[in-house]
Amino acid sequence: MSPPPHATREAVVEALYRDVDGMSPRLKDRRLIRRFAATRDHDRARTRRLLVEYDKFYAKSGLLDDHLGRDPGVRTEMRRRGTMRLLDPRDAPGVHGDAMAVEDADTGEAGPQRTRQRLTFLQLHTPSMWRTVRDKDGCPAVYTNLESYRRGANKDVENTFVWILETVCREMDVSGDETDISDGAGEGGKFTILLDASTCSTHTRDFKAAAWIACCANLGRVLQTALKRGFRGRLHKFYVYPTGKAARSLLRVIKPFLGKYTPPKIVMVDAGDLAKLGEVFGVDA
Repeated sequence: MSPPPHATREAVVEALYRDVDGMSPRLKDRRLIRRFAATRDHDRARTRRLLVEYDKFYAKSGLLDDHLGRDPGVRTEMRRRGTMRLLDPRDAPGVHGDAMAVEDADTGEAGPQRTRQRLTFLQLHTPSMWRTVRDKDGCPAVYTNLESYRRGANKDVENTFVWILETVCREMDVSGDETDISDGAGEGGKFTILLDASTCSTHTRDFKAAAWIACCANLGRVLQTALKRGFRGRLHKFYVYPTGKAARSLLRVIKPFLGKYTPPKIVMVDAGDLAKLGEVFGVDA
């Protein structure tokens, strides 16, 4: 079915903009409404239900008052760095002999650092201090390690994933990133996810195919919750490395459960093809 014309899409957006009166003030955002509407073929009733879900998710998850970022379990997971923002190497202290300018956490001033600096937790996880690297399409990149989901989709792992996605989205919102809406894709910047499966080879003694599938299933549950309720329409690409015949077969099996929009965004990178990853994210990143 062909998408409705632009005028009709905008009429739906304006109707939804009126619908959210009396609901949460954070829903009064045309970019948000356009993004959600684009994933429901601009069906007013279905989009409205998604917006209500989003509102509840935002409050329940702890994103509303930034409680999620202060959660001890999230901070522990972030220190493990199983999920993180890929960091822009241009911000790294000491990468060219003299360190790059890094915002000083105490004074708030920026300046060249002449000695190699030990980075604080805050610097690693605050985009104003260390920006997120962009992929070849200009989208910030989130890294997650498949092995992190071996313990199951526990709440700390899920919350950390959600918080990292929220962090890069806020970074994009501050910088004013926008996506071309001419194709009905919605407004607002998009992020890319890199799934690292390099430590989960089925050839290792303690990581059999069943464990690989279980990890994927756990990650899938986290993704479904996060992308459907909190970050709908913001995924640009989902890269998986390394992959082979087994991973491609698994993708064919689970494809029907991934919905309409996600499967075309998945990019499988073959084992050993590091050159392709370098083309997407930059060799230094």
